[in-house]
Amino acid sequence: MKITHYLYNAFLVEEGTAKVAIDPGQNLWLFRLESLIPESEWPGITHLLITHG
Repeated sequence: MKITHYLYNAFLVEEGTAKVAIDPGQNLWLFRLESLIPESEWPGITHLLITHG
């Protein structure tokens, strides 16, 4: 299992074929979609978890 922390509270967890983004960013609003997880990581993400909002 590989766990990567991206500032604030964003994590990327990789295990086998699963790639899970957890709380991808503090700037995910309706009109401002900015993630703390780099754009290059998004194509392979299989799941997205939001723990609060």
